[in-house]
Amino acid sequence: MATLNVKPTRMELSNLKKRRAVAIRGHKLMKDKRDEMVRRFIGYVKKNKELRERAEKQLRGDACIRACQSIHDGRGGRGSARLSRSSRRSILPHCPCAFDRGA
Repeated sequence: MATLNVKPTRMELSNLKKRRAVAIRGHKLMKDKRDEMVRRFIGYVKKNKELRERAEKQLRGDACIRACQSIHDGRGGRGSARLSRSSRRSILPHCPCAFDRGA
């Protein structure tokens, strides 16, 4: 802690007490602000996680639809030639496609 060069008078003591009180109040306000910022940040993190999970779920659904379309394509499209049955199962574990569930 830094030492101050002050005159040892009652006025200086009174001034230092006021400065100390202001510093304590400011420190408390800064702690309260930090706590509120952390609370908001945690809320943002939770919302980000929810949005990320929703987006990933949507992307998995889109991938499933594209894969099912390529598998069941009457023309025997590129997708059916590229994906073996085991790779389809590993890539699309939640696909409602009967072809993936079959023998």
